[in-house]
Amino acid sequence: MDLDDLVNNEKKKSIVKKGIGEEVPYPDNSFDIVLSFNALNHSVDPAKAIREINRVLREGGDFLLWIYVLRDGYKFLQSLLNLLDPPHPFHFIVIS
Repeated sequence: MDLDDLVNNEKKKSIVKKGIGEEVPYPDNSFDIVLSFNALNHSVDPAKAIREINRVLREGGDFLLWIYVLRDGYKFLQSLLNLLDPPHPFHFIVIS
C-alpha cells in the first residue's frame, strides 16, 4: 500500500508507520480497537497476522474483521483462485 501521502503529511507522519500484518510495528497491548478491512486475504500468512493483531490488542479490546469469502458451494474454486489471484493469496470459505 502506498502511504507516501500520509507519511509526508507533517500532521500525520508521527502516527503513521509502514509495516505488514505479519510484523506489526507497534509494541504489545498498543490498541483498544484493531480494524482489518479486506486485508487478511492479502497477507502471506493470515494466521501470523491474526497472532500479531492479538499481540497489539489490549485485553478486552475489540477486533473488527471484514473479509470477502466464498460460499461453501464454491469451495472447489479455492485452490485455483489462490494460484490465479496473486493480490489475494488466500480465499476464505464460509461454511453454512
